[in-house]
Amino acid sequence: MDIELKNILLFLNSYTDELIGDLKQELLRSRSRDYGSRTLNAPINASGEGSNSLEKVSDGNEINVKGNSYLEKVDEGTKSTSASLQDIMKWINVKPVLIKDRKGNLVEQTKARKEAFAKRVVARLKESGLRRTNFITDTVNNSDSRLNGIEDAAVDDVLANIDKILESHGISMKNGQYTIQK
Repeated sequence: MDIELKNILLFLNSYTDELIGDLKQELLRSRSRDYGSRTLNAPINASGEGSNSLEKVSDGNEINVKGNSYLEKVDEGTKSTSASLQDIMKWINVKPVLIKDRKGNLVEQTKARKEAFAKRVVARLKESGLRRTNFITDTVNNSDSRLNGIEDAAVDDVLANIDKILESHGISMKNGQYTIQK
């Protein structure tokens, strides 16, 4: 038996649109992250690719949020992760990352220095992974209250499909009255 979930799907479509908007805001918000030797207070979204990758994907009665796979790793953290030297070089140039010497002084941002720094980042990611940020987890948890009211949409869908539901259980409408089929 197929019942139409029109009202629930409308509700969840709206919820998903708002959730994606909230996730994009979280990516742009400055977040404090401790890296042992230093604390970074900056948005997670360096290049904009993460935010731009977020989209709603609907397939029948299923609605999902899809985005770059690394966003989940940034949210949950990893013990070890791999990144290409090319990706880290791109990140350094887009962010932009300012390279300092051992004394903490800014140094000239030459290609060779950027590449050496990128190699250290790749090695560190492989060795230590990513620290958990919880930006997805926190956003989803904070959006739970927006699901209040979904029960009204479910009731509307059940009422709109009550005859189909009862028929599937052997009860049919005849002359304005429900009868049990034998």
